Amino acid sequence: FREEAKKILWGKQKIKIKVLEKHFRNKLASHVVEKLGCLTPIDIIEQESKGIPGRAWALGKGEVIKEDDERVQGEEVNIAPVMLVVVVAIIITRYISLGMGEKDLYVLAGVGMGFAYLLRYIIKVIAK
Repeated sequence: FREEAKKILWGKQKIKIKVLEKHFRNKLASHVVEKLGCLTPIDIIEQESKGIPGRAWALGKGEVIKEDDERVQGEEVNIAPVMLVVVVAIIITRYISLGMGEKDLYVLAGVGMGFAYLLRYIIKVIAK
């Protein structure tokens, strides 16, 4: 939302908008093109609107839609707990191998830590 709209909507109840099914999106896009006489292709409006009529009309008017990356529930898996367990296991392995005097295991755990930091950086870059 724009900043002006946020002030107006503060404290208001959010409503869920059900998206249109795929076979209705083409009809919506062709209706928008017909009514507005826009030059935006029907297939672009159909795909970019994601089944939300307001987005379809905005695309037809030529407005720029900000990619909000809203995900459908269940589409995304949180891997943070798994990563935490793996990194903790690597750290424990390093300290145990240090205490036992196993240099090979210590080096292997150090390499594992390096990969964990690299993976963390890659995930952070991809998430942006």
